[in-house]
This record gives sequence, structure tokens and C-alpha cells, in this order.
Amino acid sequence: MSRSLSPLESRLILHLEWAKQPVVTNQQTVAILGVSNTQARQVLHRLTQRRWLAPIRAGKYDAAVGYLGVRSRKQANDLLTNRLLGKAYLSLKNDAKAIEHYGKAEAEAKRLRNLSELAEVYIEWAPLILASGKVDDAVDKLEQATQYSVNQPFS
Repeated sequence: MSRSLSPLESRLILHLEWAKQPVVTNQQTVAILGVSNTQARQVLHRLTQRRWLAPIRAGKYDAAVGYLGVRSRKQANDLLTNRLLGKAYLSLKNDAKAIEHYGKAEAEAKRLRNLSELAEVYIEWAPLILASGKVDDAVDKLEQATQYSVNQPFS
């Protein structure tokens, strides 16, 4: 299979390299190239077939855990990193690691007094707590999340 690129494909790859953008969506491709949605999908498909791009498949969190693990070793208590690790481990069905990282995220959100982020952590963490049979604890987390998210704008 040829790895040579069409002008549109070249423009997209150069843009991604120049912007140091590791991920691109169909909508971003439309904006970058100024083409239709169908043309953007075709360009992305050809680049994937030629192995210039790799598709991201839903449910593949191993790479995320690897990247976030490196980031976590540099800053063990980083709120965002621990929250994302919690989500990734949850998706990998590793509840113990997910609970560990949600606990770290909770501690950091409390330390920073970031109540809106703490509410998000509780919303994501509550199903794990419920699954472990701690119904009252799960309800408490969700009630706290509700209190913390009062007057928070929805996006």
C-alpha cells in the first residue's frame, strides 16, 4: 500500500505535526481542511488505512493508564490526573485501582477547596461505592455532590 499523500492529506498531517496535536476529530478535520463532513471522513479513513493515523477505539484505556501513570509519578496528588486514572481504571474493570485514584482526587479537591470538581469526583465514584455494598456511603457522596454543584453552570 502506498504511503504517499494527497494534497489534503498532506495539509492535515502537517497541521497536526505543527500544532503538536496528537488527536483529531472529524469536525476538526472539516475546520482544518475546509471540506465537507463526508470528505473529512474519507481523508481520515485513507490516512488510517495508510497508517499515518491510528484510530481511537472506545474502551481502549491501556494507553491512557500508561500515560497518566507517568504523569502521576511526577505529581502523585494531581487532581485531574487522579480523576482521569479513576475513570480509566473503572473502564478497565479494575475497581480497586479506580477507588484508590478517586480517593486521591477527593483529598486533593478538598485541599484545594474545589467543590465543583469534588462534586464530579463523587458522582463518578458513587457507583463504585454502591457496588461494594455501601449504600449509605454512596448516597452521602451523591447528596454532597448535589450540595456542591448548586449554582454551578451546566455546559
